[in-house]
Amino acid sequence: MSRATSLVHRDILYQWSKYLIYALLSSNILFFFGDEWLAAEHTLVGDWALPDLIEAFAATIDTLAWVLLLLIFELETWHLNPATMKHSTKQALMLIRAACYLMILSAFFGYAEKMLELESADVLEVGPACDLGAEGYKQMTTLDEYQAIDADACREQVDLAVHKGQKWIASTRVLEDTQALAWVDVLNAGTWLLIVALLELDLRAAAKGSVSKRGALVSNALKLGLYLMLVVFAIYWGLNGAFIDFWDAFLWILAFVYIERNLFTSWDEVDPRSAPAT
Repeated sequence: MSRATSLVHRDILYQWSKYLIYALLSSNILFFFGDEWLAAEHTLVGDWALPDLIEAFAATIDTLAWVLLLLIFELETWHLNPATMKHSTKQALMLIRAACYLMILSAFFGYAEKMLELESADVLEVGPACDLGAEGYKQMTTLDEYQAIDADACREQVDLAVHKGQKWIASTRVLEDTQALAWVDVLNAGTWLLIVALLELDLRAAAKGSVSKRGALVSNALKLGLYLMLVVFAIYWGLNGAFIDFWDAFLWILAFVYIERNLFTSWDEVDPRSAPAT
């Protein structure tokens, strides 16, 4: 096999692996929606408004918006040339991008609201939890997961976290673990917002042909630190049994590695001397 043929095969493999990651991330929209749909029975009670809906489906909204934004980054860094792109195409991408950022920010505030709801739960010394079960309360086992009040909680008189608005109870240990998961959701979402802000700056610089070596090095150093934070969050989810969150985080990090590689290529096309070393 010639070197040229080998390079073509490697490029094809690279492209297919990239699109496989994108497809897996898209499928996670359904997983998150399924979990949050089941949880909505307990989080959307009584009279609820749009902010409550956003809070209840924060992960679904967030993942959907990020998948759309990822595809826009893929188009702008690999498939479309900013210099020859039609004005109507630029406007369409800008409108979709704006909608994505609106959804991402809404999801971020949804994560924050969910975290605040967990923080607002009262820790009370209550009698047998069976009495609460008869009133329609469920038992929270972890973030966005609820079940009928189990036999242990039914028998024991213990300090329980009680959320009267959403009608759930939890042991104080489960509440603390769930609050920690909710905090990680907020920090993770905030970290991604910082990464995408840096990526947007990189894309604008590449489109204008104004990429400097110093600017690229600073941007890459900042993003590296932020990506390392995402790895820490992913490990935390993995160690605490939130496998779908771990898997989703792992896939997103891989996806943006591809976007970063695309961006290196676009830097090379703008000015090979300004492209940072890989």
